[in-house]
Amino acid sequence: MVERGMKHLDLSLGTKHSPCFIFSFRALVVLKLKDISFIDFLINVELTSLKILYLFNVHFKQRSYLAELLNECPILEDFEAKDLTLNSWPCDREFKKYYENLSK
Repeated sequence: MVERGMKHLDLSLGTKHSPCFIFSFRALVVLKLKDISFIDFLINVELTSLKILYLFNVHFKQRSYLAELLNECPILEDFEAKDLTLNSWPCDREFKKYYENLSK
């Protein structure tokens, strides 16, 4: 398996790709994503070792995708996002609910 033992991933693909499979790489400690669009989010996020997450020019078709990603990073210490695009959310109250589980 490609992800076995991978601790650092710096990925820039162009905005037409949706590499959701990377969110199941359990050993990742550092994840940097640039110029990527997540149209579908059909995989369970399992980033239990992730401490650093950088998102640059990343598009999420649904805001809940970002919430799911962040909520499944229990030991996240450093998070940076620039030029983030979030679409399709029914109401602000529901949006806030998704982020209540974040400890930091």
